[in-house]
Amino acid sequence: MDMKRADIGLLLSLDVLLDERHVSRAANRLNLSQSAMSSQLARLREWFGDPLLMPSGNGRGMVLTPRAEALQGPLRAALQTLNDAIAANAFDPRHDARTFTIAANDNAFSALVRPLAQAVLREAPGIRLRCIAPDYADMAPRMERGDVDLYLGAARMVAPSLKQRLLLRDDFRVARRHDDPAPMDMAVYTSRPHVLISPAGQFSSIIDDALAKLQQKRRVAMTVATYTQAASMVASSDAVATLPSAFLRSLGFPLRIDPLPFALDAFDYAMAWHPRMQDDPAHRWLRERLLAGLHDGSDA
Repeated sequence: MDMKRADIGLLLSLDVLLDERHVSRAANRLNLSQSAMSSQLARLREWFGDPLLMPSGNGRGMVLTPRAEALQGPLRAALQTLNDAIAANAFDPRHDARTFTIAANDNAFSALVRPLAQAVLREAPGIRLRCIAPDYADMAPRMERGDVDLYLGAARMVAPSLKQRLLLRDDFRVARRHDDPAPMDMAVYTSRPHVLISPAGQFSSIIDDALAKLQQKRRVAMTVATYTQAASMVASSDAVATLPSAFLRSLGFPLRIDPLPFALDAFDYAMAWHPRMQDDPAHRWLRERLLAGLHDGSDA
């Protein structure tokens, strides 16, 4: 093998191919067409004199050849070293162009992402923000691969392997139609139909656990995927929803908001990132900008 023929773009493609073990998924991660990815794989096979990836016997994805297995670890380490060397250069948000991927649901978006995005739009015209729904089970691996830069949301959902910083504390309130005249007490709360936020469609949550300890029960009549959907639903019906205070303050339409008629612990919002990004200048700027926005522009 002649290293003079080495192509960094091909090596980056090989790293993703070995990770995904699937041509189409690798192409999607690299924003390439499937045909372009297949062409790169053909060049890699020629260069290494090895098939590298073979069709799986079950017809799903591909399997690595022994040569590819031996390459995977050293190749990832070499590319990471090169990436760290490049990232060591100074970062200037006024002139740099980079896309940050932030995982946050619509509740965290309202409380945390929106003020950050406003600052980025003002101060960093070349920076783009990609906001996606969090996949909690796969968050740490996706951050390790570089697919996600920052998680914003409930601190209890942060994996132990990630770095995190607590941002603010919030509590829950009862939201309902703005002209609902009934005073909010336990009887009203448990008699009304409830809208529950559950992307997985589950009909119980920590609210129901807290009620059970008080020998009380509510009726969850509907589950929705987002906090915004829940707020919209209760705004035009007799249903109620238990929603975070910070989210409710951000809404652009009126709701009647009352304290819960029972005690429930407050919860913390956090930001989390992979330890490998701890000293990356661009990533550090993003975290500091978020903190500055939360603390009225002061350094935190």
